[in-house]
Amino acid sequence: MIVELIVLILAIALAVGLYYFMKNLLYLLVHAIVGVVVLVLVNLFLFPPVSINLITVLVVGFGGIPGLLIVLLLHLTGIAF
Repeated sequence: MIVELIVLILAIALAVGLYYFMKNLLYLLVHAIVGVVVLVLVNLFLFPPVSINLITVLVVGFGGIPGLLIVLLLHLTGIAF
């Protein structure tokens, strides 16, 4: 009886953990897609264009608009990207 109760509690905890992980993953995925679209639009007007790679997508995905501004600032000053 006690083993089944422990397994049930662990299953509920795992389901809740997966829910929050997937919710945050979806949030990051949406921001990353929007960030790539905005980077492509910025690259139409910026010369030389910002390279779109895993690092820039992650910075924009986690940072949103401030992350995009950081990537653009670092690119324009020649420090990175």
